Amino acid sequence: MKKKVSKKSTKKLPKITVKDQKLPRITAKDRHRVNLLAYLADWDNTWPKSQTKLAAIVNISLETLRFHFVKTELDQIYSDALDLRKKNSYRQRTSVYDSMLKEAEDGNVTAQKEFLDRTEGKVTDKIQHGFDDATLNTILSALPAEYAAAVKAQLSEIIKK
Repeated sequence: MKKKVSKKSTKKLPKITVKDQKLPRITAKDRHRVNLLAYLADWDNTWPKSQTKLAAIVNISLETLRFHFVKTELDQIYSDALDLRKKNSYRQRTSVYDSMLKEAEDGNVTAQKEFLDRTEGKVTDKIQHGFDDATLNTILSALPAEYAAAVKAQLSEIIKK
């Protein structure tokens, strides 16, 4: 049994063609930039140490690379690629943390310190708390009388040391 289709639902939508849309043209420079970023962002690929190797990655000559990109643009590509590598480094960081944790659990003090520094954050400065007599009296006046005498005695012992 066929369902009846209402006339409202059979109304044709306007056909959209590529000619109707103003799409930006992808240039060779854009293609090379995307290919460089894709290569450099992958942890399994080696980092090129020269512009010649960089040009070889995208299969162009050194002259073509220099034609499309000035040094500042290449620096920006390197910077963007490093950011992408950091974002994609979950597997590598997990492996390092797992190894470090195993060493720390086995009693390696250096690994313990490094693991805590990386996970909890480094201790930047030791904070020494000190106060004058007015602050001490304010604190002691907030305490019940029987506790205030005991706290004052303990503090005087600490200060003497």
